Amino acid sequence: MACLKKPYWLKNSLLVKTFNILVIALLLQACSASKALESGNYDLAISRAISKLERQPNNYTSIETLKSAYQKSTQSELEKIETLKNENTAESWESAFFSYEQIIRKQRQISGLESLDQILSFNDFNGEAENAKTKAAFLFFEKGEKVLENAITKRDYQIAYELLSKTNKYSPNYKNVTDLLAATKEQGTYHILITIENPNNLALPDEFIPMLTQFKEEKLNKTWAIFYSKYEIGKIYDYNANLVLEAFAVGSDKTETKKYNEERDVITSYKIEKDEKGNVKKDDKGEVIKTPVYTTKKASITKTIRSKEAFVRGNLQLIDNFNMNTFKTVNVSGNYKFESETATYKGDEVALSKDTKSLIKAKLKPFPTYKSILMDAGADLRSNLFLQLRINQNQFGE
Repeated sequence: MACLKKPYWLKNSLLVKTFNILVIALLLQACSASKALESGNYDLAISRAISKLERQPNNYTSIETLKSAYQKSTQSELEKIETLKNENTAESWESAFFSYEQIIRKQRQISGLESLDQILSFNDFNGEAENAKTKAAFLFFEKGEKVLENAITKRDYQIAYELLSKTNKYSPNYKNVTDLLAATKEQGTYHILITIENPNNLALPDEFIPMLTQFKEEKLNKTWAIFYSKYEIGKIYDYNANLVLEAFAVGSDKTETKKYNEERDVITSYKIEKDEKGNVKKDDKGEVIKTPVYTTKKASITKTIRSKEAFVRGNLQLIDNFNMNTFKTVNVSGNYKFESETATYKGDEVALSKDTKSLIKAKLKPFPTYKSILMDAGADLRSNLFLQLRINQNQFGE
């Protein structure tokens, strides 16, 4: 590779080894910029040439590469812009604005170089970029207004909102765009009311049903869907997410015992080792050799367990209020199990495991009341209701 050829005096010289590596790296980068230019990758050529010139401001090859890459890149963008202008649509003027921004971005990249005056002079495209942006904003506004004039469905209003948002992005507060955005947002949004029904008049605590919707419904919201846990007079709801309570049960207090044994071998004494002549054995340090004698220690454990369970079951119905049909039903339930344990033992304490020792220290908790355990099961039902609403978010507005 010609651009990597090294002068003869650099070869085989240990004193210039580090210098050689640096030169090769710089030559490689220069060649890479040239290669990128040859392949038509102007952005890469510009980036690599700038990187080289930041270290060697007067590098001729990089200057020429940068000149050529910038000019060809700019020419390509300007040709594309002319085509886009002739199309004269909101989208084409938006793309033209993006192309002007690309040219301006490259100018900013180059403008920081010390050798800028040796490279090229820039045309100012800021005014033309601003004009393209204004033209795009105007045409997006016109397009959004036309969609609004014929809007019937939620999707129509959503499309209008997206178009008008482009106007507001490129020309904030253009005409009455702010008011139109608020109106189209409201008209394009689906409103979902979360309701709870108890058709079988289940004997639940008074606070049970209100508790089921005590979560942050805003966490369920998405761009075009808003959830409500409380009915608001005058608001029209597109959907209902209706939980129908079907059954519940609270188990009786249960107490049971389980017996089991534990054992462990422990050292109870040491036996002094002797040789055949009856002499005491010693190790290399001169200390008497002793062998531990193990004894198996045992304990009998009685574990006492208190338990009580409760469950609540229902169906979550997803209802389209305008078509008056239930389009999906999901089973939802809540469960809670109370458990408390303790233990006693007979035998040697040393035989007990760590877990058993902890269990012996534990005190039995009193059984929960009928109401409290039912409310705990309800809390689990609430969590599962929220989960199912999250899972089925995309069912609304499809």
